[in-house]
Amino acid sequence: MLEVLILMAMSHPACSMAATPDETHDTAAWISSAFSADPRAQRPFSFACGGKSSAELLKGWKLERGERRLDDARTEHTLTCTDPATGLIVRCVAVAYSDFPTVEWTLYFKNAGSAETPMLADLLPLDARFERGAEGEFVLHHHMGSPCTPSDYQPFQTVLGPTIEKRIATAGGRSSNSDLPYFNLEWPGRGVVIAVGWPGQWAARFARDQAAGLQVGAGQELTHFTLHPGEEVRTPLIVLQFYRGDWTRAQNIWRRWMLAHNLPRTRDGKPPPPMLTSCSGGFFPGLKCDAGANSASWTPSPRPASNWISGGWTPVGIPAETAGPRLAPGPLIRPDSRTA
Repeated sequence: MLEVLILMAMSHPACSMAATPDETHDTAAWISSAFSADPRAQRPFSFACGGKSSAELLKGWKLERGERRLDDARTEHTLTCTDPATGLIVRCVAVAYSDFPTVEWTLYFKNAGSAETPMLADLLPLDARFERGAEGEFVLHHHMGSPCTPSDYQPFQTVLGPTIEKRIATAGGRSSNSDLPYFNLEWPGRGVVIAVGWPGQWAARFARDQAAGLQVGAGQELTHFTLHPGEEVRTPLIVLQFYRGDWTRAQNIWRRWMLAHNLPRTRDGKPPPPMLTSCSGGFFPGLKCDAGANSASWTPSPRPASNWISGGWTPVGIPAETAGPRLAPGPLIRPDSRTA
């Protein structure tokens, strides 16, 4: 998925690739407010415990705030909220970047008590409000995921006018099976790139009010559970990148942040070379696969270095919805004078 996002960003004009002082200021101001030591602060996350909202509960919980420098580019901010009645600890660990207008965080829920916690539900590691000015409107830029169709990764733009609600979720428990968990929320002169880091079932909701506000909630799609003593769980990772000006420029700054701080490196510090590119004969008419004969023919030029066939998607006579456990990887066919 990372490669797809990088390519999508590269398809836009480069513009200026460095964060502006205004963007840096906007990000620092948002972090200072969201992760402040004030127990009355509006947090960028929410949950329910025992049928009560976190907005109500956290006012009476013990709050501790920590901060430490990870390296020249990253500072970690930690909020630890403890329920004195049950021993439930909710810890928010955020990382702010000084070289990009970007912040990320993850929530952790731990039962440090001696009994089962009350019911935990509706965990939203992102639950934040954004406001636009008097003119213009919110525009959500988002993409289809990869349900294995010719329209994979198709871009969309959704105008979020007053009272409009847009809900986007993946399907089948796979993070990009129907939609990508990456969004660019634009409003006149400003915007924020939003990412949900979760390899499973996630959902996001964009709800406009009647005035100038938009509430954004995102996280694991369904949460409703208790924790036994000593148990701990985490939520999806949330990333926000604030920007001013053109939304396509923000895409390229996002790409640079991904390359600088997320792309795996080899031992010599260089990006790894490409390892595998996936394609399907259903999309490329020149590729004809015969899984039974463990062979493939490739008529167009140039030919690939290798072609990995995933044979037998659904055995004959077995319904597709029940065939999953019977699937097996296909052979790796290396090129010779006739096959690839």
